[in-house]
Amino acid sequence: MNEARVKNAEELYKYADHLRWAAGDLQENYHKVKAHAADFSQQWKDDSAEAFMLMLEREERVIQELIYEFTRYEGAVRKRADMVREYVARGKRYKV
Repeated sequence: MNEARVKNAEELYKYADHLRWAAGDLQENYHKVKAHAADFSQQWKDDSAEAFMLMLEREERVIQELIYEFTRYEGAVRKRADMVREYVARGKRYKV
């Protein structure tokens, strides 16, 4: 059995920060792509623009699910980091 050991809660907090940033970047980049696609698709002279924008709308649901999961995972990691920090603090109080 592999045992994972956390030596530093700060590393978990950094990981949680990266998850938050990834979720934010994902959302920001999706909105940029959608805005660019909306501007660009106005130049199309057939109904493919509407079909493309509908596809982007469907993809937005997937993006929102990913953002939700990143955010949820970030919270779980932060909770574990808090636990590690508390464990270390308590251990220091009881060291002989």
